[in-house]
Order: sequence, then structure tokens, then C-alpha cells
Amino acid sequence: MRHSRGIGILVGMVFAVVGCTSTANEATTTIAQPTTTPTTEATSTTLVATTTTAPTINTTNPDDPWSADYPLDAETLDDLPSGLRSKVGASEPDSNLKIEGPEDIDRWVNDWLGWFSWVNANPAEGIDALDHAVIPGSVFYEDTLAALEARRDEGTRLLGFAFVPGEVSATFDEFFERKELLRLVVVAADTIPRYIVDEAGSVVTIHEPLGGETTIRLLLRYLEGEGEWVLENLEVVG
Repeated sequence: MRHSRGIGILVGMVFAVVGCTSTANEATTTIAQPTTTPTTEATSTTLVATTTTAPTINTTNPDDPWSADYPLDAETLDDLPSGLRSKVGASEPDSNLKIEGPEDIDRWVNDWLGWFSWVNANPAEGIDALDHAVIPGSVFYEDTLAALEARRDEGTRLLGFAFVPGEVSATFDEFFERKELLRLVVVAADTIPRYIVDEAGSVVTIHEPLGGETTIRLLLRYLEGEGEWVLENLEVVG
């Protein structure tokens, strides 16, 4: 089994690689600016923040992704917490990606992370579902698609979470009111390992967390007809 440590965005399960050893089915990406951005900035901006303490991993509830025990010596799928095992072969989660106001942003982040974890755990199905919560044609979409196709062809799965969310803030301005875009800023922790699992259920690589925090900016676009906000751009800023 191979262990690796790195910081940054693994496009399949992101935490940006400044220097990281990766397998063929893990793509690294440089996050680009949004594919389309308004030419006029809002004249008045309301920054609404909800603050939570970054989760601490413990064993109080193995079904809670932020409190489960994530072993660094796992050898098979059975060694992983039930919250990860249950995603393999499961149906696409029915995530609530609607945002009406500040009270919804923590729930949106958690639901999107759970959905994205399912996408990476089921690369063949994830390819078909990717446009349900990521803007097609964006840099993030194309890089994630390439990573999923590589894992599908290789017969591996990536299990884990992109990041552990802590403090979340959002900019509710005229662009949000017009249902054009919404900016989120997440202070996130790198405290959960990510696992590459092969077709036989063996853990072939463990990406160990480095700990600490980083700041991630998310740009969301409104999905007409669905009433949901989906990801266009993800940028690690420090």
C-alpha cells in the first residue's frame, strides 16, 4: 500500500497539490477564473458569515462524516468508516442545493461535499451525474471529468471528502438577487485522509491529511429550472 502527503486541489477530491505524489487517476489542476463574470461590480455588497468551529475527527458517530474515525492503516474497503463504504454502488444522493439566504449556506456546503464524495466513489455513474451540481464546460468540470474517466478505465475509486468545512461566509448582493452568481468563502481543514480503492476492494493508496486550515473560494451559478445553485469555480487562496 502506498501513502502520500500533499496540499492542494486533487481534482477528484481536492486539497491542492503544491507538491504531491499522485496516481494516474488523480489529476491536479490550476483553478481558473470563472468562465463568465459580470462586467459591473455590485455597488453595495452584504457579506453574511456563519461561523462554526472546524470539526474534530473522533469516534462518537461513525455515520457522521466529520466525526468518523479514518484509519491510516486501512487495507480493505471494510476497514473504512461506514459513511464512505455506503457510497460505493449507492444511488446518487438527493442533495438540497437550494439557497434562499444566509441560513442555507452551511447546509449547501455539506450537501455538495456529500454529493461530490459520491461522484468520486462511483466514477462511471459520477460522469453521467457531474452536470447535476457542476457547470458543464468550466475548468473544474473538465478536470474532474478527466479524473473520473481515468479512474473508471483503471477500475479504481477515490473515497473521502474534498475538505472539512469550518467557517463559511457568502456574498449576498445584486448578483444573487438577480440569480446570477453567489460567492462563498470557506475556511477549510485538511484533516481527513483520502483512499484509492481498487476493484477487489483493496486500499492501494492513502493520501494522508496535513492538518491545518486553508481558505477556499467557491463561485456558484443558479441552475434555471431546478432552482438550485451549482458550482462553477473553486479556488484555493491560502
